[in-house]
Amino acid sequence: MFYFLLFTSIMTGISLADVEWSIVKATENGFKEILLPLIFCLLTINFLVSYVDKIKKENRKS
Repeated sequence: MFYFLLFTSIMTGISLADVEWSIVKATENGFKEILLPLIFCLLTINFLVSYVDKIKKENRKS
């Protein structure tokens, strides 16, 4: 789970570096430009929540 979290975080940063922000600001089709980073960001949040829940359950058992 941790590796998925790490991978999606890295991919979010890489994909955000390739965004043409002038296109995002100037047009209404800017959503297409930031769609991939948005997907990676949402996956990161999803894996983070799952990872924290898993750690909490392990700490309760200990």
